[in-house]
Amino acid sequence: MDPLTGLNAVSPFGLATMGSMPFAPLSGAACRCGGLGGPMAGQEVMLGMQQLNLNLLGLLMTLMTQQGGPAALSQLMSNGAQGGAVESGGSSPVSSASSSGNSTPSAPTAAPTSIGPGTRVLMIGDSHTVGAFGAELDAKLRSTGAQVATYGASGSSATQWANGGTTRSGWVARGANGQVEQPPWNQPHAIPKLEELIAREKPGLIIVNLGANFRNGDPTSQVRSLGEVAKKHGIKLIWVGPPKTREDSGDDSAIKAFDQKMAAAMAPYGTYIPSDPFTPTYSGSDGLHYGSEAGKKWAQGVFGQISGR
Repeated sequence: MDPLTGLNAVSPFGLATMGSMPFAPLSGAACRCGGLGGPMAGQEVMLGMQQLNLNLLGLLMTLMTQQGGPAALSQLMSNGAQGGAVESGGSSPVSSASSSGNSTPSAPTAAPTSIGPGTRVLMIGDSHTVGAFGAELDAKLRSTGAQVATYGASGSSATQWANGGTTRSGWVARGANGQVEQPPWNQPHAIPKLEELIAREKPGLIIVNLGANFRNGDPTSQVRSLGEVAKKHGIKLIWVGPPKTREDSGDDSAIKAFDQKMAAAMAPYGTYIPSDPFTPTYSGSDGLHYGSEAGKKWAQGVFGQISGR
């Protein structure tokens, strides 16, 4: 009891913490409301209590706003009553499985992209896009009702798509109207510039699947050559990295290091999706390319990352 006011200290409602802000009991000194210096009695006591209630209400409203609203406050009070801990930001309690490190690692999650009727998608890539992976990802994107145009050039790099070039080892073009152009693998074919494809297809989303042909160097200039084009036109860019090779299946440190470089290079332009989580063990015949079933599984994993489906 405060000797000045004759009031008991206010309890903290059983909450040890409110998010990251301590919610300590109010002392007698804290009950001197309105700057009154002497003992309060009668009506002054009532006015003081009313002011105290308003102060507490304001504090609770502020904490509710900072921690995520009424739902977060309800969770906080529930955890306070049970003696549980809440992560900063109003998220649910950390489970014993995750805190002990027994949870199963999962693929990194990209923010889902809205794809459906009315969406125009342009996809470009290398021999993986020419093959099973590209065919399956193209089909999954079309299944949403989106208009999709896919172009693949074996052996290509980003600078060739930025400046134009030629492939002599495989080409495919899957038009938005469903028509497919795929000449014999060794027939030379021009690689159009990304600027030309944007003018032709008018995409709202560009998906790039490149990297296998420049893994040994710094990918920054490669990414910039296409990233700046997409940025200039205000088009969302998603870059899908290369899969594991046969060598990566034994030691994946090299491809993980490359993924880190790619993610950093892509940061100013859009989203990077590494493919190695969806190609855990190499499955193919030449050490580089994936067969039909493995290529489809890889594409399905990437599609899930892109669309959230």
